Amino acid sequence: REAVRTFNVGRVRELRVPDEPAFQRRDGFDLVKHLQKGWNVWVEEGERDLVRVRFRPQLADYIERTRWHPKQKTTRNPDGSVDFEVELAGLTEVTSWVLSFGSLVEVLEPPKLRARVRREAEGMARQYAV
Repeated sequence: REAVRTFNVGRVRELRVPDEPAFQRRDGFDLVKHLQKGWNVWVEEGERDLVRVRFRPQLADYIERTRWHPKQKTTRNPDGSVDFEVELAGLTEVTSWVLSFGSLVEVLEPPKLRARVRREAEGMARQYAV
């Protein structure tokens, strides 16, 4: 595919060393810098987005203590909530992370992440409606 690929090592069933390498590392490629563009493992191509989310006061200490991403920034607000921000290429993984905090987090930006979380929350509400 002529692109950087990430493989899940846990899914490897067999290893064979070919006579000729199947992949070539690009000159100047820096794995750490590459992975810092994404949230966890997935690094999506395209523009980078500034992700800003606000956590309720009851999660503030936890969010500030935890190193979620090497380039993250947190800001404590006067009401005790914490704003978390990071610049990412791709929103797929961070969407799941935000959803894992339920109503204790609000996406401030980008609008497309806010819309993704809203659509998922609406779908969950329909699924669990009595």
